[in-house]
Amino acid sequence: MLKHYWKVLSRNLIRNPVYSTINITGFTIGITCSLLIYLLVLDELTFEEFHPDADRISRVLTLKMKGNEIVKTPITVMPLANAIKNDFPQIENATFINYHSSIPLERNGGKIEALPAYIDESFFDVFSGFEFIEGNKETALTNSGSVIISEKLALKLFGNEPALGNTLVSEAYGKQIFIVGGVVQIPLKSHINFDLLQLAGNKDFIGTYLNDWGSKSPVCTYIKLHPNASFDEQTKNQLANYLSEHIRTTDKLLFQPITDIHLHTDFEFFGDQNLGNPLNVLAYSILAFLILIIASLNFMTLTTARATYRAKEVAVKKVFGSGRRQLIIQYTSEAILQTFIALILGLILIQVLLPWFNVVTNKEIIVNLELWVIISAIFFSLIVGIISGLYPALYLTAFSPLLVFKSGTQSGSKAGFIKILVTFQFIISIGLIICTGYIHKQLQYIRNKDLGINKENILIIQTSLWYDVDRYKQEILNNPNVISASASMSSPANFSWTTDDVTWEGKQTSDMTSMSEVFVDEDFAETYGLKVIKGDFISTEFEDYWITGEDSVKYQSLFSFPAVINETAWKIMGFDDPIGKRFNNNNLIVGVVKDFHFKPLQEKVMPLIIKYNPEAIFCLNIRIRPENMSQTIAYIKEIYEKHRPERGFSYSFFEDELANKYMTEQRQGKIFLYFTLLSILISSLGVFGLAVFSAARRTREIGIRKVFGGSLSRILILLIKDFSKWILVAFCLVSPLAWYTISQWAQTFAYRTEISWWIFVLSGLLVYLIAILTVIWVSFRAADRNPVKALRNE
Repeated sequence: MLKHYWKVLSRNLIRNPVYSTINITGFTIGITCSLLIYLLVLDELTFEEFHPDADRISRVLTLKMKGNEIVKTPITVMPLANAIKNDFPQIENATFINYHSSIPLERNGGKIEALPAYIDESFFDVFSGFEFIEGNKETALTNSGSVIISEKLALKLFGNEPALGNTLVSEAYGKQIFIVGGVVQIPLKSHINFDLLQLAGNKDFIGTYLNDWGSKSPVCTYIKLHPNASFDEQTKNQLANYLSEHIRTTDKLLFQPITDIHLHTDFEFFGDQNLGNPLNVLAYSILAFLILIIASLNFMTLTTARATYRAKEVAVKKVFGSGRRQLIIQYTSEAILQTFIALILGLILIQVLLPWFNVVTNKEIIVNLELWVIISAIFFSLIVGIISGLYPALYLTAFSPLLVFKSGTQSGSKAGFIKILVTFQFIISIGLIICTGYIHKQLQYIRNKDLGINKENILIIQTSLWYDVDRYKQEILNNPNVISASASMSSPANFSWTTDDVTWEGKQTSDMTSMSEVFVDEDFAETYGLKVIKGDFISTEFEDYWITGEDSVKYQSLFSFPAVINETAWKIMGFDDPIGKRFNNNNLIVGVVKDFHFKPLQEKVMPLIIKYNPEAIFCLNIRIRPENMSQTIAYIKEIYEKHRPERGFSYSFFEDELANKYMTEQRQGKIFLYFTLLSILISSLGVFGLAVFSAARRTREIGIRKVFGGSLSRILILLIKDFSKWILVAFCLVSPLAWYTISQWAQTFAYRTEISWWIFVLSGLLVYLIAILTVIWVSFRAADRNPVKALRNE
């Protein structure tokens, strides 16, 4: 019996290769796209889960009051981990990681910058998911000079050679010799990032913080609960107020599950890596659903349309004794067979496309489709096949064979059903094109927006030369291809320092005022083209800022540090003329610069204080001419190695640093573009199949019109008229929904481009053009046939 059905099904698929190929191809593309996006969403939702006990690990947050605002920060103090573990039996273990600025490492004459961090002995007991490539956690840090390095750093330093036991030298804070005691792999799905780990107790200047509750070192503390542990209300209150038992503070403690860090961190912290956005996950999920719906509707549409061709086949079979149940099973089985072929092809395509997909998304996704996913995909394919085959099967087997032989074909209500399915396809395709168009318009706006600074051809070099940076700067300025140079704490793409409690003369509110603060030298405005709208830019000649007489008593200082503020800070302070005004006692406002963007465009321009402090100078910003760039960079490197022989030379361009701030949006735009194009392809396949169907249904009508003198152009207009109506209806239905969707997404940007009407019109016209060109090509072939042959066949 099964063998008979298989022969019948196979014969029908081969006998109708065009429809079968279109059906299977469209559904294969839909399944492949949906499963790829599913893998992306699954990856986003499973960050940190490579740790076996991730559900029991939490990061400790500190809640601080800043005026009327509660601010979260993951920064705690070193003694907290050991103390909280000892005082609460529900906590199985606790640890910390202490981040520091990069240090130079040298091996065999080669130098490289590495990001160090300090941990305690419990770190790898809590974070047991970090896999040791070389060494093990028990012996890796047993010696005072031992360090653990990341796999990425090991590859840079040693290539494919073993790293274990090798010696590294650093002269960042005097000469230090490290011995590699282990190499660990840091997955992209971790928020923790480091190049080199040391035990905090092995360093005197770090070890002093281990029992210092008042230290300001940037420490992140983590706790790991016992299995099934819980806290009652009293214990929760004790945990929240734990800091006040050791130091005078109103700060509270909060606990953030590490599995929430990736998607649900609502504060900035320089140590967090690979943070995501829950809105992007929702957008990807909706995209996968819509593509799957398009593929399913396309499959149902073509299966239903094809049923009209088979009316005579059904009538003949009924005359020769085939029962209705038998015919329903046969036609439904054909649809199911096609969906299963598409599913198998889709799973094969995923394996082929995954390397490319990982490059586009910057992921390390592997195909690990769990059993329930496979079962769900099979079940979905089964449902689509049943629904696609059942409707036409029920319809075809319901009417009388005599009626079929008299009228030739039956269409009836089926045409209306097909129109509804096609309209839904057009709705989704047009909606995706509108959304993708606006995303790319916003990204173009970001790339071209005037940030208030000159961003072209600026080289960023991490020097940490402090007081010696001026000699290096003056020497590189001797090169005629170097236009200007300025030392600063960081480039304007990374201004992250904040002063929490800014006060000034005549402040009208008692609320705490926070302002961004950055340290630069006197050439910063020239290098970045900042516009000074009042007063002067800061000077590094401090003689003019000594306080004498009564002012020195009033401000309890002999010195006024010069500072420049931006327009936003000026407005907040409320001075008519800010020049000469003081804030925080010993800071003197000497100038105001026009607002410029130093935060991503998702955020409004913040109030900014610009000052000079040679001990906070870490990088050099060098504007160079676009001609002979490679020679200029080589010259800068030569002078750098002369002044900083103990550190490796590395650089970046300011424009690249800016672009990195929008990397997530750039990837999102690419993903939507690629999958929108594929959704259009699926819809086009459906339109092609329907055009063939529509032209075939009207073969007799076309032949009669040609016999009576109907022109080819009039016949083509007749054939494409129905498709035009469907697209117009789809456009009118989807436009309000698409406008609402992109307006909600645009709200995530403080600065955004307008929602232009032409994006909607262009999207509708694009779908219309693709559909109509497809219809015209198919219809032209039908209309160009000899009418005598067409009528004879009918």
